[in-house]
Amino acid sequence: MEDLAANFSAAAYALKILFPVFLFAALVVCCLALMHKRWQEASFFSCLLIFAVFAAFGATIGMFMGASRSDIVSSLLPPIITLISGYIVFIGSKDLSPSIRVIVPGAVLALLVCLLFSAYYMKSWYTFVPVPD
Repeated sequence: MEDLAANFSAAAYALKILFPVFLFAALVVCCLALMHKRWQEASFFSCLLIFAVFAAFGATIGMFMGASRSDIVSSLLPPIITLISGYIVFIGSKDLSPSIRVIVPGAVLALLVCLLFSAYYMKSWYTFVPVPD
């Protein structure tokens, strides 16, 4: 029974850490999807779905980057992620329909903004919040 209580305690602690990152990513996704709704080619649901995938990827990479104690990770990972994601999007967008091509810059923007926010948040979390025993 003690293991079950410890699991719930760990899950509550993880939710306490991850809730602001999730909320920020959801706000970014909704704002970008509403802005892309102005184009006739892009539907709101497809924008929302693609932005959510890119934002989740950026937030995940940012959390690992911010939680890392190594300086090389925080200085080398963002340019590598930006370069790789930009290259993949450039290569992949050549064969996409115009309705998806309109969404691609917003998706990369969602990835980068969520990456930066979650890296900063996790770095400040581990700097200012003591680790529980």
